[in-house]
Amino acid sequence: MIRVMIVHDYPFMRFGLRELLNAEDDIEVVAACADDETAELVDQADPDVVVADLRVPSPDRANTIREILQRRPAARVLVLTTTLRGQLAARATAAGADAVLADDACWPRLIAAIRA
Repeated sequence: MIRVMIVHDYPFMRFGLRELLNAEDDIEVVAACADDETAELVDQADPDVVVADLRVPSPDRANTIREILQRRPAARVLVLTTTLRGQLAARATAAGADAVLADDACWPRLIAAIRA
């Protein structure tokens, strides 16, 4: 079972992602939160994969990615963003994100990234 944590600022997106991911036989959403206060939740949930929205209000998303990976070095971080180009996506990758996906990417692509 792949344990997933969702970090997204929109409740509708958190709910939708949770429902769609939990419908997969091999994926379980173990936590979801709205902001960058993820440290305690990461420790409690022990996710294999963190799916994070790049637009979540934060002084620096790259620091959040680094903190997640310091606490859970084996976790994979997948970032959702409205743009695949630009400084924010590059900073996420440089911070250790395993993949940066458009937030309108097709569902099979997100699932494949989580399973990879």
